[in-house]
Amino acid sequence: MASLNAAIRDQRRADPATGNSTDPDPSLVTARGERVGLGDRVATRRNDPDLGVANRQTWTVAGIGEDGHLILHGRGRDREIPAEYATRFVELAYATTVHGAQGETVEAAHVALGDTTGAAAAYVAMTRGRESNTAHLVAETLEDARKQWVDVFSRDRADLGPHERNVPLAFPLPCHRIPVTPLAHADRRESTP
Repeated sequence: MASLNAAIRDQRRADPATGNSTDPDPSLVTARGERVGLGDRVATRRNDPDLGVANRQTWTVAGIGEDGHLILHGRGRDREIPAEYATRFVELAYATTVHGAQGETVEAAHVALGDTTGAAAAYVAMTRGRESNTAHLVAETLEDARKQWVDVFSRDRADLGPHERNVPLAFPLPCHRIPVTPLAHADRRESTP
């Protein structure tokens, strides 16, 4: 995810005519090697109640101090983050995992669907965009893309109906029967003299 975020940041800061970086603003280099500058979308990755930040909370970098502290702006509030926290627990957040996107709303969401994407993850990803949601597939033909789309929504057995869930397994699971006494009967026996 870090390399994708870095590529997005570089693209956003590139001169359209030359493709070269136009990043004259001050920036901070994190312990992971990410360059964070003014206007970048970032996430805090560690809860810190004293700073008023939570894990996976997203922000826009509104200022960078000479000592490396960051001013983060998000949802109508600003937080000043010390350089030590910023270098260790702030990362670029242009792209994120489905788990990181849960609960977020953005103008336009893009999701890369692959061989391991399941229905629940695809649903979360495809409902983050306020204006648009776009799924990206790598396919040789339109028919292959359709098959991949159907496969994604066929992967989570928990979401299927009882008929589909009762398909036999490739190998039998061990079965343990534990006798259970209904609560109503247990109460009656205890009260009998």
